[in-house]
Amino acid sequence: MKGTRRVAYGMIAAISSIVLGGCLSKGEADDPYGLFVVEHKQEVSISGSVGDGPLANSDLSVSAVDGNSLAEGKSDEKAGYSMTFYAPVKGYPLIITASGGKDLVTNRAPDFALQGAVISSSAVATANINPFSTLAIEMAKDLNGGLTTANLARAEEVVTVALNSGLSTLVDSGPIATPIDERNIAEIVMASETLSEIIRRSSDALNSAGEATTAERVIESLGADLIDGVIEGNGGARADGRISAAVIAASAQVLLESMSHTLHVDGIDATDGMQYAISVVSPNPAEPALSTMTPGTEMVEQWKAALFAVASVSDDPDILQLAAAADGVVPGMAAADIRAMISDSHRSALYQALNKIAAGPPSMVAAVNSVARTGGGQIVTANRAPTISGSPQKSIRIGEQYDFQPKVSDLDGDELSFSVQGKPGWLKFETKTGRLSGAPTNADTGVHAGIIVSVSDGQASSNVGPFSITVAGADSAPRISGSPPADAIVGVRYQFKPTASDPNGGPMRFSIENKPTWANFDVLTGLLAGTPGESDVGADRNIRISVTDGHSTAYLAAFSIEVKSAGKSAGRVTVSWTPPTRNEDGTVLKNLAGYRIYWRKEAATFNDSMMIGNANVTHVQIDDLVPGKYEIVVTAFNDLGTESRFSNMVSKVAD
Repeated sequence: MKGTRRVAYGMIAAISSIVLGGCLSKGEADDPYGLFVVEHKQEVSISGSVGDGPLANSDLSVSAVDGNSLAEGKSDEKAGYSMTFYAPVKGYPLIITASGGKDLVTNRAPDFALQGAVISSSAVATANINPFSTLAIEMAKDLNGGLTTANLARAEEVVTVALNSGLSTLVDSGPIATPIDERNIAEIVMASETLSEIIRRSSDALNSAGEATTAERVIESLGADLIDGVIEGNGGARADGRISAAVIAASAQVLLESMSHTLHVDGIDATDGMQYAISVVSPNPAEPALSTMTPGTEMVEQWKAALFAVASVSDDPDILQLAAAADGVVPGMAAADIRAMISDSHRSALYQALNKIAAGPPSMVAAVNSVARTGGGQIVTANRAPTISGSPQKSIRIGEQYDFQPKVSDLDGDELSFSVQGKPGWLKFETKTGRLSGAPTNADTGVHAGIIVSVSDGQASSNVGPFSITVAGADSAPRISGSPPADAIVGVRYQFKPTASDPNGGPMRFSIENKPTWANFDVLTGLLAGTPGESDVGADRNIRISVTDGHSTAYLAAFSIEVKSAGKSAGRVTVSWTPPTRNEDGTVLKNLAGYRIYWRKEAATFNDSMMIGNANVTHVQIDDLVPGKYEIVVTAFNDLGTESRFSNMVSKVAD
């Protein structure tokens, strides 16, 4: 360790048998002394802004990329938030979900949940939660490799151009991790509200046309569609051509309103609402102000492409006249000059076109998407690589049929060819479609790795993979284990997540019987969590969690949870230790600054801790614990903040 000395390992406490290990510098993870090892985590502090219109008092939850819950919080009255918690170093990107709260523009609850992401694993990070970050997360899920930090960064770049909606400075710096202040507050509020209104109007039009659609489904489809960089119905497996066509039509209408500073939300001009929200969020006057915002190149191109696509299927003279005059709209154009070009009849015509396209025949939907694919009829000279996507099945049993058909698109309409690498002998491959199919036999049991399916237009290629297929015996079944805490305390969050595995390596789904009414259950992870109230005091019995791989089901033993009143049953433990006196290099320890105590229920992780900023303290009482058995470790830290390794672990019973 350069520049710091480690606190000595080997000081054994007489009372609680706590042993303080040597201090670790940032990044060191080896454990030469054989101490108790847990998943490496670091303390992180995140903050940012929340909203399509800024959202006050929105419920926030943070999870690692694998779905494990890390922290919960709320946005404040100014639609900002900050949280400090421990996160696994290998759990990035962290995903933040915002739901509920009050939109400061509309003074009502939001129409859909938003998501943000912590991309950097640094100790302090900005993570804004807005429609752009939400769409970027959805897009990254459909890119090859899924939701990784690299894919998320790529997705952010695509979203801010293809669905720009009024971003200017944030096109370059990115709306996810750029701090929001007076220099960009008007920009993010206007652009977020514009993009959200496109989503809302698209969803409303589709529902009016008899297509059962939610705003969340529109977002999911757009994210998948964007993997080829264009909203035009092609892209990932979750893309829907009708949704894309509706979004294109809604964009022609909403972007025109936004560029002319007449954006309507709930049928009412939202300019005053956005101005009010900006004044609440920003302590300093916005510069540039909302009233001076002008469209950038990306926004103008987004609007023109949408308008030309709508005009291609319309015979309305107002829409055709507007399309003919579209070249007169240029980046930096004043809102007043754009307003002078349009009338109420133009707005009405665009509204009718949106409803017509949302309910139109497949040929109309295809025509709208086809024009959007070329950027509104503009000539594309450079060859663009074809795209290929899909989620190959990862496991199969002997005798079952395997079938993977990738989804492909090519913006240039080139003739495509397919190839495969690493194909197992039991699979057939179709060179004209890229399809893999077949059924394994007993001789094929095992893992078949390194499979890659590629598509080429003769100049450029893309691929899915490498991926693996595990062939397992017909009698393989998933496994599930875990010891659910038997007690829950009123007002204290309860959580239990079973450990499950599948010998085939395939996807699993969880279910629960007799779930407590005060708890939620995640069918993807098996997490049972919630906070009981006084009305829930008593026993919930015969709770049973199971997991299935689609063929076989494994069950956890039935269990009960006793909900107890906090005033009567909160437990406590006392921990004592002997302070270390020397650094690991044998020199006298002179800069000991304090201790941190970590505790957990058995089979959980060390999510709870307490810092003692006094080197003279040698014992502490931990209160308000759920009664039961706890495992406890202690670390020491010096005045540079360098923390020791975990001490030996002791068990205590809180009662």
